Order: sequence, then structure tokens, then C-alpha cells
Amino acid sequence: MVSMLSLSEIGERLVLALAGSMGVERAMVLLLDEEARGFRPAAWRGAWEEGSHSFALPLDHTIAKHLWMRRQELTRADFDDTTDPETRELCWDVYDSLDVRLLVPILFGVDLLGVIAVGPKLSGEQIGPDDRQLLRTLANQSAIAIENAQAFDEIAKPNETLEARVEERTRELRETQAQLMQSEKMRSLGQLVAGVAHELNNPIGFVHANLQLLAGFIERLVQAQIQGGDVEKPREAIRKLLLRSREGTERVKKVVQDLRTFSRMDQAELADADLNAELRRTLGLMEPRFKDGIRIQADLGELPSVRCYPAQLNQVFMNLLMNACDAAGAGGTLSVRTRTIPSGVALDFSDDGPGIPADARARIFEPFFTTKPVGQGTGLGLSISHGIVERHGGRLTVDCPPEGGTVFRVELPLVATPSAE
Repeated sequence: MVSMLSLSEIGERLVLALAGSMGVERAMVLLLDEEARGFRPAAWRGAWEEGSHSFALPLDHTIAKHLWMRRQELTRADFDDTTDPETRELCWDVYDSLDVRLLVPILFGVDLLGVIAVGPKLSGEQIGPDDRQLLRTLANQSAIAIENAQAFDEIAKPNETLEARVEERTRELRETQAQLMQSEKMRSLGQLVAGVAHELNNPIGFVHANLQLLAGFIERLVQAQIQGGDVEKPREAIRKLLLRSREGTERVKKVVQDLRTFSRMDQAELADADLNAELRRTLGLMEPRFKDGIRIQADLGELPSVRCYPAQLNQVFMNLLMNACDAAGAGGTLSVRTRTIPSGVALDFSDDGPGIPADARARIFEPFFTTKPVGQGTGLGLSISHGIVERHGGRLTVDCPPEGGTVFRVELPLVATPSAE
């Protein structure tokens, strides 16, 4: 979205991303028309009432002022406490006439460049915190794209300091891309939470039950010592309970250590990593996803140490494995294979699902493109994974063999050689 596009193309891509990622009934982008002194629709998706496409929000409208001053998304309820009844009704009328739930400002510096209008979700669910964060991120990225388009419209002006503007836009783009990466990483980690909680709950419950039994056997041991009875049986039982409890706590310790290692903040510096160990750790965290009959075949060949950003590659591994789980379905098979190649190392992630159609494969790494049903995918996972691998100087490719299924291949050099951005 931040490449050189026209304003209409930016609007079209934005509403397409909103409809696909959030699953809303309708979405509209209004951009500033300086001549008309207001915001007019530039692109829209979904079913809109007649006349909505000619709607205009004046610059001096109370909503426009609040979006600019408060610099955050606004709902109809945000104007419930407006003291002036006429102003309150004027604001309510905008939400009611468009039938939208949220208005999000597109801000660049101190300027309000546009407004994103979002209707209700198709699922009937409320627009939640994750949806709002995605909207803010899209608005930030759109602002950069709009500024870039406007900057190129002014390129002929003699006093334009183009290099400074490009450098500033590039910095802001990198910050926005970092936000998208972290947002997608948190979304992926969130999918692991339920499974990890289950993995922790089992051994903790086991240890808790053992402690209750331990109290009983200790009491028996004390009574046997006092009365001169058989002390060996309670001692043996206590020893076994302690041993099993220790096994449970070791399992808890391993799960926590794996999760902490997986979710560590991305290192600012390169580090040597054993990619087979990183894969085993990721597979271990995803074990709950495999318990509905999904079979895992791991063929991990001997690999040399790779100098890379391990946390970023862990995110790639998890995205590819989660996609493979979704494709294979219950009772399916996932295969992970690693080996050395002349240029470094190669890692193959395969599933025996239905495969990806040829037209979709051509777009599979595009931001916000997804083959999943509306509301089930952001379309960012593979795009971010592709970017991470390329920044390591490697390649991420996809292939669908004639016999069926899908194979994603990650090729990496032994020392990351980031490509020029």
C-alpha cells in the first residue's frame, strides 16, 4: 500500500483490506478535497444506501474536528454527552445515515488526510480491540501512501527537498512495517494460548493431586513409625509421588522456557542458531494443534549453524505450520524436512491438503491476500514471512505437486545477507 499508487488506488486497496481482514458489511474511505473544504468518498465496498457515495463531511464539522484533535477512532456513543442538542443530533446523523460503527482518522503529522468509515461485522460480533489496532495500523500505512502520492504530484516544484521527504517516508514505512510484523506475531501467539494453557494445566493438575496424596502417605508414615508398623510401603509411595511430581514440574518448566524463547523480542543483532532446535521448539509449542488426528513427519537432516535473527525465523516457521494445519485438516499429514544445499540450508513445510489454485499461488505473498473465509485470516502471515526470509537474503517459494498438497520452501544462506530495501 505504500508503493507509488494514485489516491484512488490507495483507497481501493484499503477498503479491500478492510473487507477481507475484518469481515465488515461495508467500508468507505473519504479523502480530503481541499477545493470543496471537506472529505469526500474515494473508495467503498459493500452495500451502501442510495446517496452515500455523494456524502461529504465538511472540514468544520464537529466530527472532523474531534477526529483531528483527539487523534483516535470515534463511535456514535462518543457524542452522547455533547451538551448542545443540535450538535449531538448532527453527529449522530452522520453515523445513522451511513449506518457505520466506527470512524477512523487518517493522520499524517498534524494533518487529517482522510477518514475510514467502517460498518458492522458480517458475523454480528462487536468491533474489538484487535480490530481497532488493525484499523489504526492500516490508517497509519495509508497516510504514508497518501503523502507519497501527493509528494510525487509536487515533484516538479523547484524548492522540493525530495531526498529528505523520501528518507522520512522510508523511516515511517519501516516503523509501520514493524508494527504490522509485531501485530501479526501477537495474533499468531494468541492462537497458541489455549493449547499452551492446556499443556500447563495437565501437569499442574497432576502435581496438585500428587500433593494431596502425599499428605496422606506422610501421615501414614508418621503413624507407622509411632506404632512400630511397616514404614517401607508409605516411604516407597512417597518416593514415587515425588518422582512423578518432579516430572510434571519439568514439563511445565520446558513449556514455559520454549514459549519465552519463541516470543523473545527480535534481536537487534544477528545470532548463531540451530534451526533444527528452533523447529523442534516451535513444533513442541504447537502440539495441542496436532491432537485432532494431524500426523507430523519430521525429517531433520544435519544442519550447520546459521547466523540469523532466530525470533523472526520462528515466526516464519509457526506461520507456515499453522497454515499447513488449516490446509490438512483433521486426520491430515504435515511434513517438515531440512537439509543443506550449495547456497546454505533449505527447509520444506508440506501438507496433504487440497493445494492452492494456480491463480491464487501467483498472489499468495501479496499483503492482505488470503484464501481463507472472510474473518478467518488477515492475509498478512505469508507476506510478512516472505519479507523476513528476503531480509535474511533467502527465498520463500510455494509449489503444489501433481499428486496434491502444498510445499512451502525456505532457503537461507549460512550468514544472513539482507537485501537492499
